[in-house]
Amino acid sequence: MTNAYAQLPADGSGRKVDALQLTVGGSLVLQQRMIARQHERTLTTAYWFHSGALTVAAAADSALVGRVYVENDPDSSVLLAVTRIRFKSQLGSALATPTSPRIVIRWFTFTGNTPSGSAITGVLQDSTFAAKNSNWDVRTASTGMTITEGGDIAGFYVIAGATAVGYTAASVDEWVPADPTRPIIIRAGQGIMVKQADAGTTSDTRRFSVDFDIEEWSVAV
Repeated sequence: MTNAYAQLPADGSGRKVDALQLTVGGSLVLQQRMIARQHERTLTTAYWFHSGALTVAAAADSALVGRVYVENDPDSSVLLAVTRIRFKSQLGSALATPTSPRIVIRWFTFTGNTPSGSAITGVLQDSTFAAKNSNWDVRTASTGMTITEGGDIAGFYVIAGATAVGYTAASVDEWVPADPTRPIIIRAGQGIMVKQADAGTTSDTRRFSVDFDIEEWSVAV
């Protein structure tokens, strides 16, 4: 392959194009410079969060009540991107549990700039990443938030036992976006909660846990 060029009309009064001037084959040519457009969102840090052991209740969770809350404060200047959610459940005893309640990931919005429910400590996905912005957290209580519930993003079924004896291996499921470029985006004043949507079994002792992969992006656009 050899160098070549296409000759354009003489300079006129129109808009100027950024170019690099160089000589090719003894002739002075202009090499146009192109800059790939950068995404407006810049990854600043990424965390793993584990809910700890949660217990299935005999009754569904009440309105506005969840087990875990991923919240981005109303005055936050960052975006959150939830890229993966993992769900595990197991029988906590040899109790017959014929019910199969859903544990859902429910969208919510909220007011109240000082959420103060107990926070879960996350783990940096890379030890060289910066610590997360203080304006968001994963919490186990909604204290300080006035919540308005939205729709459900995903749902998981807890493990069930048809008899009162024996055990089975833990049930494992996960949510990942069909398109990796389309995670769950949580803007300021928004969040997602883990919620038991259906009734369980009397004296239910089944346990479950939910793990989140969360990225923080620096520009809210």
